[in-house]
Amino acid sequence: KRIHGELDERFQKMILNNESFDNNLKQLGYQVDVTEHRAKTSYECFESLIRIFKLNEGFDIYLQFFMEAVLNFSQSESKSLMDFLRWWEIKGDKLSIEAPEGMDAVQVLTIHKSKGLEFPIVIYPFAEQSISEGKHVDLLWVKQREYPELASNTLVEYGSDMFNSTYTKEFEIEYEKKFMDLVNDTYVAFTRPTDRLYIRTKKPSAQKSLDEPENYNLARLLEIGRPINATINDEGYSIGLASKKTTAVKMETAIDFDLHYHSEAWDNKLKLGQNSKHELNEDELNAQRFGNLFHEIMSKIDKAEDIDEVVNQYFLNGQLTKEQKKILTEEINFILLSEDCAPFFSNNKQTLNEATLIEKNGKVWRPDRVVFNSDKIMVLEYKTGEEKEAHKKQVQNYMNLITAMSEKQIEGYLYYLEDKKLERVFN
Repeated sequence: KRIHGELDERFQKMILNNESFDNNLKQLGYQVDVTEHRAKTSYECFESLIRIFKLNEGFDIYLQFFMEAVLNFSQSESKSLMDFLRWWEIKGDKLSIEAPEGMDAVQVLTIHKSKGLEFPIVIYPFAEQSISEGKHVDLLWVKQREYPELASNTLVEYGSDMFNSTYTKEFEIEYEKKFMDLVNDTYVAFTRPTDRLYIRTKKPSAQKSLDEPENYNLARLLEIGRPINATINDEGYSIGLASKKTTAVKMETAIDFDLHYHSEAWDNKLKLGQNSKHELNEDELNAQRFGNLFHEIMSKIDKAEDIDEVVNQYFLNGQLTKEQKKILTEEINFILLSEDCAPFFSNNKQTLNEATLIEKNGKVWRPDRVVFNSDKIMVLEYKTGEEKEAHKKQVQNYMNLITAMSEKQIEGYLYYLEDKKLERVFN
């Protein structure tokens, strides 16, 4: 929705004065943590904003449709807020609300889309299309016959001036095409209704002569083709009697529904299972999120030149704060440029990030990085937490699965981000 009034004026002032967006909202009584919302998925972000701005206190079909568009994009394309905003900027004004079939509502269709359909009542508004406004272009390529020394084909503007020129034949051909377009559109529009057809058009000008072909339009054709038995009044004319259609209606007790847009934070409905060894505190949750994000970013990096571009993309998408961006950039640069880890990121070696390994029982494993050398294969797994014996068993399992597929020597490694330590794993 377009913002008007006091809020609109405040936003304009904020932009001119380079003021803080969230502080301005706070002055208006809205608590919006911009950093927190940038870290959310697009759907979570909009759901949260709906509650903050109290848009869920009534039912708004446009809001419902918008959130369906957000959800569909999240499921089929990307959950990133920035990706959705870029898509909405291009596609948003081309979308429309689709009412369910059979619903008591007016359907708005183009003549083209109405082909093959029928309706009890059809209203044809703006029925003023003239032959000069057809679907074909108003610039024509014609054979130039007056000046042999010039190119044989030339571009001329279509219009009545062509009628009394050397291009009369070309004019007549294009005129017939436009006339048939008008007739075809009129036929489709006029044959859609089963009971009534209402046509709204301007009264044709009596000053325009029918000798000029381009003066023919739908309003004039309707005037010329008016039946003798038509009922004429100041507003136009009608054919037949518009009798009221009566149908037996089964009376049912109406139910008064309290319609509103239901929105509630998903994290209010969830809690950690009680069978866990211990409840995660905020620091542990943040560490877990950071670890998942680190693995995801590393899966997109093949060489040192990729670091800035990949990390910056996550920052622009709102998945990293400025501080996290700085930390991750430094950590990843250290890994790729360190003497121990450099062999895993050499440009002249074939590598796979998160390659899929499947056990016989169907269980799927994805080592963080697999490097193929001429004489051996190296497996690398990143860990952002403290050292555990299970980490070695995990890498050993990767090595066993790859051994079953290759005769080359297999080497396994663990890299601990916090300690900046590379550890060899033996099988």
